[in-house]
Amino acid sequence: MDSEDSRRVLDPAQDGAALKALTHPLRLTLLGLLRQHGPATASELAVRTGESSASTSYHLRVLAKYAFVAEADHRDSRERRWKSVHDVTSWSNEA
Repeated sequence: MDSEDSRRVLDPAQDGAALKALTHPLRLTLLGLLRQHGPATASELAVRTGESSASTSYHLRVLAKYAFVAEADHRDSRERRWKSVHDVTSWSNEA
């Protein structure tokens, strides 16, 4: 499952803001949970992390801003489910 479509390689020179978004420990935890367990709502992730749903919702929106997560397809428009966009994120130090 390590295809090109499931991997994102960041360039620190061009993707500094995206890399900075990953420096928050809760964002890394949320991204890891979505990668390991699949799509979830902010409320479901709040229960798993012990954080408030407002906090998880905020951090999911930050991850979405930099295309680490996206809204998952779902039938119920009352809840927003999130999914990881890639299985792996790495960075390259090549200039």
